[in-house]
Amino acid sequence: MLEALEFEIILASLHYHLYIHKEFLTILDEVDWMDANTTQRAREKANAIVSYIGYPDELLNNSKVGELYTNVQRSYFTNVQNLRKWSTDFAFNKLRKPNLKGEWTKHARAAVVNAYYNALENSIEFPAGILQGSFFSKDRPNYLNFGAIGFVIGHEITHGFDDRGRQFDKDGNNKNW
Repeated sequence: MLEALEFEIILASLHYHLYIHKEFLTILDEVDWMDANTTQRAREKANAIVSYIGYPDELLNNSKVGELYTNVQRSYFTNVQNLRKWSTDFAFNKLRKPNLKGEWTKHARAAVVNAYYNALENSIEFPAGILQGSFFSKDRPNYLNFGAIGFVIGHEITHGFDDRGRQFDKDGNNKNW
């Protein structure tokens, strides 16, 4: 039953996202303060947004998660020290390497009740934690779910075009378009 519920929530969220995305494109076509070239680039960027909804499949794979935390010890004090070192090493190991879009470790905050726009990936993330409670419930009418989580979806899409997001192109490059 839980798997069916999760699928139902993810499917509904994806449906809301597609609907809001379509309306966002309609709005882009109607604005008169952007020239045709800028409007076209904005449409390309909007169409390139990748959505991560719920949690990555790898998060449920014990061997993948175990492999990620191989060197983490079990004692609390040692664990805190090792996690800080591990986190720093994990970040430093990514330096001078290509940005791997869609890497599962970037989207594994399943319990977080928030949503994110990532300008470097041109992606939006809706962790499983936000797809419940005040934002979504299978026992609530569709229009209430749409209003609650739909607002968040629209908000995250617009981050790609706000004062910070506009500094990045559709591929996540820091570039004035």
